[in-house]
Amino acid sequence: MKSIKKNAVILTVMLFICAAVYLNWSYNKQVEEASASGDKGKVTDPTGTAETTKPAGAVVSEGGAGLYYTVAGKDTEDNADASADAAAKVLAEYFADVRLKRGEARDEAAATLSAVAAADGASQETVDGALKAMTQLADRAVKEAEIESKIKAKGFIDCVVYLTDERVSVTVAAEGGLDQSAVAKITDIVKAETGLPADKLTVSEIK
Repeated sequence: MKSIKKNAVILTVMLFICAAVYLNWSYNKQVEEASASGDKGKVTDPTGTAETTKPAGAVVSEGGAGLYYTVAGKDTEDNADASADAAAKVLAEYFADVRLKRGEARDEAAATLSAVAAADGASQETVDGALKAMTQLADRAVKEAEIESKIKAKGFIDCVVYLTDERVSVTVAAEGGLDQSAVAKITDIVKAETGLPADKLTVSEIK
């Protein structure tokens, strides 16, 4: 009987761990699909960790300084302000959508863990494991918000952060483009907040 109960506990713990891993994978896939909704641009980070993408609804044009993105339509002096406003709206919607998907994935993970903890016959070990995982999800959400706030305080237009135990992914929109100095600022913030080394950080630019 004890052996059967022990195996049941192990199986339950494995189930909620697998569920949490799947939901995190699902979120990562959603972010990648959102980032890939436009064509890839030019890599501007000299460290090789940053890439440039464009949000949905924008078109790529050739400029003297390299690739840049504008809202579909002829960009003339007369409609330059309108184009800038429209581009800003596209960026805002992109970041809002990514944050929404991140929040939904976390909510699903938390709901799964909560259900496991409240299941009939759940052992104390299972309940404790589920509660610990839920606490980690909440802590990551708070840490992501803190990092985003500090990055935007450095003058970036907007950003979204996704944090795991081993990696940090930062997607930013930067005025004037993402250069080595900008990447260094982001790296310093992430290292200070998470303790993770620079090689565990991925920075992507949205224009």
